[in-house]
Amino acid sequence: MQIESILIVDDNETEHFSNEAVINDYDENIKIYKVYDGKEAIERLKSLDQQPSMILLDINMPCRGGLDFLKAYNDLQKTHVPVVLLSSSEQEKDKKEAFEFSFVKKYIIKPLVVSDLEGLSKL
Repeated sequence: MQIESILIVDDNETEHFSNEAVINDYDENIKIYKVYDGKEAIERLKSLDQQPSMILLDINMPCRGGLDFLKAYNDLQKTHVPVVLLSSSEQEKDKKEAFEFSFVKKYIIKPLVVSDLEGLSKL
């Protein structure tokens, strides 16, 4: 899969900065959208003319966390772009709940590194 754009959903500005740097190291031509919680992510997805190639999603966020986002995203559209959970949580419960959605393709423990993106391009 050609990664043309990525929506990063994370409440931490430092994580946004770090993820953006890694993505740019991988391919500086990838368009990056940044939002800070699941609610804002749903609003951004509704407003985009073209859906991103992929969504990088944190689990633990205020307002609407990652798992709540997955439920809302599932109801929002009939077709979904791949979602990759990017989290500091290694709890099996979180992983199990996330993988109940067929569009969740991978669960990566932070921090994101270039080799993660190389693997994601093969999804």
